[in-house]
Amino acid sequence: MKKYYFFIVLLLSISVSIFGKDIVIDTNIFSAERLSIPNAYYPISIVRAKMEVIIENQGDNPDDYFEFSAENINGRGIDKVQILTPHYYATPPIYYFRDNNGNFLKKLRLIIDCYIHCDVRYLTSNIFECKLGTLSNGDRIFVLCDAKEYKPIHNLKIEVKDDMNLGTTYPGGTLSTRNNGTGTPAKIIVSGQRGKRYKVKIPKETIIHNDKKNDQLHVYLRMRNEQAPFLCKQDREYTEYIIDGICKTNKRSSGHYKGSFVVRVEYIDEA
Repeated sequence: MKKYYFFIVLLLSISVSIFGKDIVIDTNIFSAERLSIPNAYYPISIVRAKMEVIIENQGDNPDDYFEFSAENINGRGIDKVQILTPHYYATPPIYYFRDNNGNFLKKLRLIIDCYIHCDVRYLTSNIFECKLGTLSNGDRIFVLCDAKEYKPIHNLKIEVKDDMNLGTTYPGGTLSTRNNGTGTPAKIIVSGQRGKRYKVKIPKETIIHNDKKNDQLHVYLRMRNEQAPFLCKQDREYTEYIIDGICKTNKRSSGHYKGSFVVRVEYIDEA
């Protein structure tokens, strides 16, 4: 933990109050994908968001600029920012209030892809602010975020009932967990608070490895019962999902292969 002497803190406080102010801007969020579910051991929620931000110039100097300089404030921060609008004069992470032809602009309209981190222990309202960067005059720019994208669903439980076993075949043969195939599918059980709706996402494929042979194979995945019904037990809803895999081996394949894949839960609504 860094320690600061009192006179340094005082100087920083004076600097901010004289040379800059905090400005909260509106955002238009196109998509938000939850990447991390907070729990008692790791209370950080991570959301990947694509959004449009409009940043107004506070002066008339063509050398004025906005700099992406996110930082963690009260357990909230933005990182991995990618700019999807290239038609501005820029030397990233600095973007000037000029277009590619050098014409002065009163505002920047940027579409960004970023990761937003939030420590849910400090959420006290339905919205919170996250620092995006700083203007050349010292003003700090913040964006508003909807807290419901970050709060966890209570009592959520994801259980692996059965791992996938693709079975055995000859070199060049096909491994499959589908009906009458060579192996058995993976089974997971997702349960949670009644009334909370979600859907399960799996990757289209994964890779299994044979470390001894320095070889790998592709396994194509598919949810067998994507529209499985919600069942109720003791005021909880649960669903058992079955995940199939199919793998085409080659003539040099031999030995034992292992791998893994990630199952994600995408929340549809949260009260």
